[in-house]
Amino acid sequence: MKVFNNNAETLFEIKNNLSILVGIMLEKQVDTPDANLHVEANTDRDRVMLYAGNTGLRGKSYVSFYGTDEVSYWAAAKEFLEDLPSKEETNKATFNNLVGGLIDTAKKLGIDEEFVKPLKETRKALTENLLTYTKENA
Repeated sequence: MKVFNNNAETLFEIKNNLSILVGIMLEKQVDTPDANLHVEANTDRDRVMLYAGNTGLRGKSYVSFYGTDEVSYWAAAKEFLEDLPSKEETNKATFNNLVGGLIDTAKKLGIDEEFVKPLKETRKALTENLLTYTKENA
């Protein structure tokens, strides 16, 4: 079992941390996840960079965490990923958006309200669920 190390110093520890960060991204269903440590010469301002396809990191395709010591950027990157929505939350939000699109399309096409009403009720329930969701009741 891999253990995350906020004080990673050896190449093995650094690769282990990067692997754990990618694992968290995979659990959160981030598309094409990747992570790396960018170390610059003549500066103590290093950074951990996380990458994702299709803007999977809160609307961005990559994010960087800078720090003058390894604890700050490792901890910040891990915390950021742990706060991303879960697979279930992401799926519900995607479904909710699709249902909303169907409702809009039905209006544009003049579909009778009796057919649209179940979609509206489903969307309302999903929206309430998404708004009241907390990690404590997951």
